[in-house]
Amino acid sequence: MRLVCLVCFALASSAAAPAADITGSWSFKVTSPQGEHGSTLVVTQQGEKITGAFQSDRGEFKIDGTVKDDQIEFFVRYTGDDAPPSIPFRGKIEGPDKMRGQYNAGDVTGEWTAAKIKQARLPSSSGSWAHRR
Repeated sequence: MRLVCLVCFALASSAAAPAADITGSWSFKVTSPQGEHGSTLVVTQQGEKITGAFQSDRGEFKIDGTVKDDQIEFFVRYTGDDAPPSIPFRGKIEGPDKMRGQYNAGDVTGEWTAAKIKQARLPSSSGSWAHRR
């Protein structure tokens, strides 16, 4: 009986953790030789697949990629004459509201960080209201 319990525990412990859900808006910073650049990353996740938009001063571009356990990989699909057609971003999800990693854009490589943008919650409208003059 003890052996059966140990085997069950070992199998349960070795199961892959579900992918983190990173759906939402992220404040995204890229460090390059020209300095730090801010943008917004908007992500929709279904299972391990992610899609969304990368919004910067250069425009809005589609993204697609995957999340597996705490690892993320996505591609920004640029349009324009002076940009590679896609730039890979790889990194680690460090918690429900923090990610970081590296990117490679041709000859330029750098670091990126992302912090989840908290959605403001409106106060509850329940309760009693009094009209005063």
